[in-house]
Amino acid sequence: MTLYRVPEHSSVINALRNAARNGKEVTLYLELQARFDEEINMMWTETLTRERHINLISGVEGMKVHSKLALITRISGKKQKRIALVGTGNFNENTASQYSDHILLTAHPKLTGEIDQLFLLLERGFADVKFKHLVVSPFHTRKRFISLIKAEVEQARSGKEASIVLKLNNLVDQQMIKHLVKAEASGVSITLMIRGICSLALNKDQRNLRGKALIDRYLEHTRIVKFHNGGKPLYFLGSADWMERNLDTRIEVMVPVYSKEIQDEIEIFLKTHWEDTYSSFSIEQNTYNQRLQTGAPEEKRAQQDLYRYYQGLLEEHV
Repeated sequence: MTLYRVPEHSSVINALRNAARNGKEVTLYLELQARFDEEINMMWTETLTRERHINLISGVEGMKVHSKLALITRISGKKQKRIALVGTGNFNENTASQYSDHILLTAHPKLTGEIDQLFLLLERGFADVKFKHLVVSPFHTRKRFISLIKAEVEQARSGKEASIVLKLNNLVDQQMIKHLVKAEASGVSITLMIRGICSLALNKDQRNLRGKALIDRYLEHTRIVKFHNGGKPLYFLGSADWMERNLDTRIEVMVPVYSKEIQDEIEIFLKTHWEDTYSSFSIEQNTYNQRLQTGAPEEKRAQQDLYRYYQGLLEEHV
């Protein structure tokens, strides 16, 4: 498991300690350079080094591990099955009650196999690992997403539908922004939902570019990237914003979402966010930071609407 931010009294870490004491093999990476949480993480590291049955690994020298990963391996007889979690937010019960995040729970063998290889890389400090499914920084996140942007440009130039949706905390990296600007000029429809810093200037001359920020009760922390891909959409979720540090100098993971059912759920999530009027703010140059409320008696409020949606899904399965 990788841990980036943990509370002073972490139920997650205590559960891992109990698992180790009950005979489970536990391998854990705890980031020591999580900004503002260094002291707590150091305290937990000292505690965990005294746990005889926890393998505390140090990762890749000089790189923060910002990815949110867990891998469970179950052995029944001679059979082995892996279950993985790939998230946009920390395994932290305090922030879980304050942030809006996503976690993909998967037993897809190609995904779990590559996550297992990634833990091998972290454990050894370096390993010759190639990823065909996961998008992993600093190895090829930038290259992979630039390639997908260029593919949308080719679709647009051929007169076909082409679009990109980005829901991120921050869009800052200049190279990625240049490719997005070129894509917009080529006819690719681009939707930006950027909660924090957006360094891409939006103006009225950009007919194919729209954007907003959403700030409400819960901190928007989910990172989702979608490409139209010729009518066979590609969805990715994970820990990486489009900033130089996330693309080039940290261990980050974006996981492809292959399940059609989950893709449909993500699509509802993105659509609901874009339709929000109650808690949305403009990120366009001429109206920057202005609220986008319409004055209607019932403004659309994404976080409340999604709460009701997920509550309905939960009730269906109870």
